[in-house]
Amino acid sequence: MKYVLLAVLLVIAPAFSTPAFADEAERMALARQVIATRSDEAEMQFFEATLPYYLSVVEQTAGMTEAERDRLPDLLREEYVAALGPAREHAAATYARIFTEEELRELVAFYYSGVGRKFLERQTEIQRDGIDLQRVMNAAVLQNTLERMLQARNAEHF
Repeated sequence: MKYVLLAVLLVIAPAFSTPAFADEAERMALARQVIATRSDEAEMQFFEATLPYYLSVVEQTAGMTEAERDRLPDLLREEYVAALGPAREHAAATYARIFTEEELRELVAFYYSGVGRKFLERQTEIQRDGIDLQRVMNAAVLQNTLERMLQARNAEHF
């Protein structure tokens, strides 16, 4: 009897576990297709748009020689390229977790449609404008905050 029960469990267990695994694998495959719509060129254009930020952070954090400063953009580029693979896989896992298989199919269809391709072609421009806007906004917030602090300080001294 014990062997019959074991045999039955071995036969029906895959019926309960395979679809979930297959669904997860299919969602990951579709999510990778969505992530793959962003070209390496677009990724590098985004990197170039954010390079001034990277440079300022490293330069403020580490005392550097002139030779190190000259080499820094290339080092940052190399590290960015090295980080792309794991970042894309993480993004795919996020998409697979958030979206159903059908939703991922719709995303893939969108990105390969006319408007989807246009969106992808212009995405770097949209992101660059967003980064530029964020810089302007950050500068305004910092400037206004400092001015208010100085005004408050000056008001206390009178």
